[in-house]
Amino acid sequence: MFAIQEIGQFTKTASHETIAVPLKTSPRRFTEETIERIINTADGYTYFIQFICRQAFDYTRANQPERVTVGPIIHQPDSDFYGGRWDMLTDRQRKFLYCI
Repeated sequence: MFAIQEIGQFTKTASHETIAVPLKTSPRRFTEETIERIINTADGYTYFIQFICRQAFDYTRANQPERVTVGPIIHQPDSDFYGGRWDMLTDRQRKFLYCI
């Protein structure tokens, strides 16, 4: 009934295309240095490529620079994505994760 398809990590070439191709039709631009930083930070994981690019695009919309600082962006999932999940855990589940 359902076909499960694992995507896995993108190669550097696929990651670059994922970022650069949509920017060709956008008024916003990222420098090659910024694209490389995003690729290295995301390490081929599609979720993080998408997340970082969305945050970087929003940043350029507000600030107009071509050069985006990736550092603050990568700390956001810690509070937004993981923080909410951590808050939902029981004390026992947290102890278990500490052990891991």
